[in-house]
Amino acid sequence: MSKEKTEKYYLEENFNCAETILLLSIEEYDLQIKKDYVRLLKGFGGGMYKERTCGVVTGGIAVLSLLYDGERLKNKVIKYQDLVEKHFQSLACDKIKTTHRQNVVRCAGVINDAFTILKSTINEKEEA
Repeated sequence: MSKEKTEKYYLEENFNCAETILLLSIEEYDLQIKKDYVRLLKGFGGGMYKERTCGVVTGGIAVLSLLYDGERLKNKVIKYQDLVEKHFQSLACDKIKTTHRQNVVRCAGVINDAFTILKSTINEKEEA
């Protein structure tokens, strides 16, 4: 998925981080979810308005929840959080923004990195 798609959704159409992760995933994985339902993630932006768990984390977990169930879901959610935390040194919006937010594109780079991590989590082969 391209940087341009992220900037379109996030910067031009004003979707938050969680919503943008879901929108990118709808396109990447042809998810059968109405784009109107993306707004269900509106309250997860900005670390749920308290700069706590970043929207790229909650948005990614929403995507994983659409794709998996049971133990597979649990394993993918844990793996995704671990990889995001390793990459950004935190899962918290305020800490990620402090070290990774850029003036002009705000958190577009964070979204791109998190979406790459999400795709690798989805594409990773699971142990038998």
